[in-house]
Amino acid sequence: MSVAVMTERIVEAPPLSTANFAGAFYVTSILLGGAAAFVRWRLFLSGDAAASNILSHQQLFWTVLAADLISTSCYFAATLLFYEMFKPVGKRLAWLTALFSFLGCTIATFASLFHVAAFVILRGAQYLKILDLEPLRALALMCLSLRAHTYNISLGFVGLSSFLIFVLLVPRGTK
Repeated sequence: MSVAVMTERIVEAPPLSTANFAGAFYVTSILLGGAAAFVRWRLFLSGDAAASNILSHQQLFWTVLAADLISTSCYFAATLLFYEMFKPVGKRLAWLTALFSFLGCTIATFASLFHVAAFVILRGAQYLKILDLEPLRALALMCLSLRAHTYNISLGFVGLSSFLIFVLLVPRGTK
């Protein structure tokens, strides 16, 4: 093959659209968030055993946190791309959709602080050599519970955003 033919084929290849990137970020966000939730549900939120699970599976604990943060970052990127796509359809509604989505991302990121707090509390208890660790374990479990409740609030905003995306996608009749 000549160089001209190869160059021509590259030029003919369709460029990736904004919708493709938005979809890729959206699916990545869902898959990573779901995987992190599954691991967290199976390993860390199993009552009193969660405290010892956190300390014995530290690498997995930090991996779950990283998956949450990457998932939130991907959803943030998808939101920016969705806003650009839907701005021509309805600028104000697209802006409101992005606002709800950004609020959800911000609250989800804030929820990650409770995830870290549980580890800090338990790790500190190890170094303090406290005889009665039960109050600190209870505090760590409370942090994980607060993380779950805060994350659920963020899902409410993401749900509102998803509903508004649906509204933007529904074709409107012309008058």
